Amino acid sequence: RRNARLFADPTIRDYRDFGAGPRLLPSFDAPRGAIALGRAMAADSSGDLNRSGLIAEVLGLVATGEVEGARETAARLVEASPDPGIALFAIELDGALALVDSGAISPAAAARQLHPYTMRDAAPEQLRQRAMWMRAMLGHMLSSSGERSDWHGLASPPLALVVQADSLAGQGRSLEALALTDGILVDSVARSGMDPFFRAVVRLRRARWRIALGDTIGARRELRWYQHDDLVGVPAGLPQAAEVDWAFGTLARWQLAGLGSARSEPLEQCRAYEAVIRNWAAAPSPYRERVGVARERVTTLHCTGRKE
Repeated sequence: RRNARLFADPTIRDYRDFGAGPRLLPSFDAPRGAIALGRAMAADSSGDLNRSGLIAEVLGLVATGEVEGARETAARLVEASPDPGIALFAIELDGALALVDSGAISPAAAARQLHPYTMRDAAPEQLRQRAMWMRAMLGHMLSSSGERSDWHGLASPPLALVVQADSLAGQGRSLEALALTDGILVDSVARSGMDPFFRAVVRLRRARWRIALGDTIGARRELRWYQHDDLVGVPAGLPQAAEVDWAFGTLARWQLAGLGSARSEPLEQCRAYEAVIRNWAAAPSPYRERVGVARERVTTLHCTGRKE
């Protein structure tokens, strides 16, 4: 009722950054708050506020493992906003989920959706580059090796390097893949607005490459990337990289928890499993099964009452 009164107050609704409210809640690890407030804002608003509410809802649903709900809301977001960047964002969401969370989305279906955006003159060049990058990354999952993906058509060096590195990793050359991407200023690229999914995809892929090499310490470091508030202004416009990072934070903690041993990182492991239980508790498969594993591990690790 309080929120309804706030949304009805023209003084508050006219505040320039009002739309950022629900989108900031995931930075406090409160994705359900983002969903609830985003849904309320979208239902009772139009224009930029409607768009912000729907963005908050989409990314909150990703964080809580409700992938189909996120995709359905993303479709509503595209209908509500004519910006071509929003349409590509919704398609890239499928691509990113397919890349970093096995079984969440079909890589082939995600690649097909991206294909029209890769055609010359089909979209503004920056959007076309984004689509080409994501589609090339998905191509590695659809072939026996990464050699069939062409990164030479990518004008952006960071995008091309990541595709090339992922190709090397697909050939079992993870050390070379890491070396190739070590020089990329990932945070600077993310802040540039080049692609809101760039940082999350790069960190999650690099974590995978490190795991393949047995470098669990390095993998844990990569998987902590989402723990930031690296915003550019306030999130009231198009989706930002920081918001995407927070949305994939639950997945990062699930992967991180599986790396630690009870002797090496007990507190971090406990906190990661507890966050998985909290955020994915109401999610469908495969997240439901992961919550079951997390509950067992919390008991095994004697997490209750564990202190710094």
